[in-house]
Formats: sequence, C-alpha cells, structure tokens
Amino acid sequence: QILEEFPEMQEQAQIKDILDNRDTRKCVRRNYLPFLKYLEISDPGLLNYTTFLAKVEMRLFHIFKVLNTSGLENVLTLCHGDSKPDNFMFRKIEIDLEDMECEGLEGILIDWQGGFLGSVSNDLMWLLPPFLEANTDNRGLLEFALEYYCTQMNYVLSSFGKSAKDVNLPEDLKEFAKLIKRCFILEFLNVVVINPIIQIPNPPELRNWYRRRMRHEERIKEGKPSKPPAMPVQEQIFSKQNFLKFANLYFKVGYVLGGFQELNCINFEIIRESMFSDDVKHTPDADEHENDIYEDEEIELSDEDDEEDIKDEKDGLSLLSRIIRWILSLFDCNKYKAE
Repeated sequence: QILEEFPEMQEQAQIKDILDNRDTRKCVRRNYLPFLKYLEISDPGLLNYTTFLAKVEMRLFHIFKVLNTSGLENVLTLCHGDSKPDNFMFRKIEIDLEDMECEGLEGILIDWQGGFLGSVSNDLMWLLPPFLEANTDNRGLLEFALEYYCTQMNYVLSSFGKSAKDVNLPEDLKEFAKLIKRCFILEFLNVVVINPIIQIPNPPELRNWYRRRMRHEERIKEGKPSKPPAMPVQEQIFSKQNFLKFANLYFKVGYVLGGFQELNCINFEIIRESMFSDDVKHTPDADEHENDIYEDEEIELSDEDDEEDIKDEKDGLSLLSRIIRWILSLFDCNKYKAE
C-alpha cells in the first residue's frame, strides 16, 4: 500500500530476492570468500569480522533460509534512513497523569528526503549505538532498549485496536527483540557483503587474485618462497568510493547491536541440527555445494608467473647486494691507502 501511494519510493532488498534467483545465488556463493579476503587485506582492521564470516561460508545459505523464515517481512515499515540523534528535535511538554502534572520530552525526526520501505532495524541501528557507546559499563542496556522498544510498539498497535499477534509479531518481548537482532544481521550482510558482491565491477579479476593469494599463503605455510600477487585496484572491486570506511562502520554497528552474536547462535543451531538429525533436507537454494563454477575458475594457475616474480625479486636483491659490496670495497681501499 505504501508503494502504491508513493511509487517512486525505493524498497530495501530482501533475503528472498537472493534465494529466488539462481544467478544471484551463484554470484554470492562464488565471490563470497574472495570478497572477504580482499576486504581484510585492504583493511586489516576488518580481520576479526571477515574471519568470522568466512567460517560460516559452508552454511551461508542455510543461514539465509533461517533469516527468511524468521518473520522479517512483518517488520517492514517506512524508514528514515539516517535516524542518528542529530536528526531529532525535542521540546518539553506537560503530561497529566491523573492528579499529577509533570514535564516530559516530545521528539520529532526531521529530514525525511532519504525515506524508503525497509525494516525497522535500519533506523534503530543508527539511533541506538551512540547511547550504547556512552554507557559501555551497562551491559544490559541493549536488551533493555530493545524490549522497551517492543513494549512501545505494542502500545502503538493497541492505539489502532491491534495486537502483536494480529500483525504476526511475537507477543513475547524477548522473542520480539531477537527478531529485531536478526534484522540487524540482514542489514549489515546486505549492505556490506551481499549487495557489494552483486555489484562488483570485475568479478573474474577478484576470483583470480583470490586463487593466487590462497596459493601464496599455502606456500608461506610450507616454508616455500612466494610473493603475494598484486591486488586488483579498488575501483574494480568496490562500486562506491570510501567503501572501506563505510564497511568498518557497519561491521562495528552490527557487533555493538548483537548482530554477530545472533548470527553465531543461528550458525551453532544449524551445526547442532546437522550433527544430531538423521533427516537433513537440502534444497537448491540452501545447498552450499552447487557444482557450477565460472570458466575462469576452471583455468589452472600457472607457476611461471610466480617463479618470474620471485626470480625478479632475487635478481633485484642480488644487484643491490653487489652495489653495496662495491661501495664498501671503495672504503676498504681508501682505508688501506691511508695506512
């Protein structure tokens, strides 16, 4: 109904958009690890995040399936898109509580030019972190804030003569809070991993670099001489400038809001079910081992390029060494003449 009223408004991408399109699934599956490796090499500060995300790669689409069946579509709403505290205006108001009079604050969210249809978690993930970071000693503040939000949501629904059950939302506050955390997972995965992978300008270059990079790391572990392959320029991988700064911020926000913790819980539950369940069903969109690969992945890597790089590096070092020895020999000659 909102999109019918505002046809030019954008709608946020949903997990089902990935699961329902085979080409998109293949693109995400084949470029997921190369993209994470490129992120961590480009910005070592992202290593903790990318390492964790790489560990769930084998169950990535199972996680998508869990998220897709968590009821995330029931928390779609009109989103502001930049609901940081700076975009709020407050004024004092008088509140009458039976025989008592007191003052309160009324808040107004301004600058709606970037509004879109999306999950309620999009606005919450920009509103909550400043308060959480200012109160790091209060470990229960996040849970309190989410449950308080859910309580207020129930009040709003009741004002329309509705209940949480009527709109397919959890009636239990903790379950409602868990649903919002799963929305946080979707937010940072969509914005920092999934959509950027789909929009990579030159995916073959990324995949080829990744294969060479992994071979380089294997050789280093084996104690063999190896030179890291040249990284593709960021314009060939990222569709937007300053993406790394943006990714750093999003990952940090996702961690502060419990998104990574909830993602770990989902991953652990999938592992537990696979270990103790005799009847594990696989569907094409949840199967992590599709055999279709891109043509560039079928080409065997040549050792000649690496050997040339190592030889050139050794030649450069040996030339430098000869120059240094020659300079030192001059000093030695002068020394002998002085004597």
